Amino acid sequence: MKKAYRYQVILDTEKDVVRELEIYSEDTFENLHKALLESFNFQNTEMASFYMSSNDWDKGEEITLMSMASADGIDEQAGIIPAPMMADTSLSLYMEGTGTKMIYVFDFLLMWCFYIELIEEIDSDEELPRCSKKMGEAPNQNDKDADETLLGDSVASEIADIMSGFEDEEDDGEARYNYNE
Repeated sequence: MKKAYRYQVILDTEKDVVRELEIYSEDTFENLHKALLESFNFQNTEMASFYMSSNDWDKGEEITLMSMASADGIDEQAGIIPAPMMADTSLSLYMEGTGTKMIYVFDFLLMWCFYIELIEEIDSDEELPRCSKKMGEAPNQNDKDADETLLGDSVASEIADIMSGFEDEEDDGEARYNYNE
């Protein structure tokens, strides 16, 4: 049995679209990125970042898909430390236990925003990552309307309302993803 994390993920849209994902603690943020996209039927064609978050969903430290550091080393000379990259960063380095929150932003033009919370640490010998629970149909990733987003100033209360409905949903199958090839 290996240590794994169970996350609840809410997509910021008017309709309630929620997923529960399970992934091993030693997997990378890049593996979580791919599992998120797969579970929402999004194509891996755009830039993305994870942001560690406070309990009030304020963005904190960024973990990027690609390095934004300059090739000429000016960043280091200026004392700027490049953000960690998803492929090089284990989830376990940032998870501080149940309740750890992250914001995931995908496609910096359309700004798809996902609210992620670690809801449980589990032991598993199953093939992970996997989507273990779904609620709501994911929208087409290219058809986002600027007025479509729901969450605003009261993010925490909106998320609590959405999650209360999610807990009552039945498990509609388990999709397994293999990103450790």
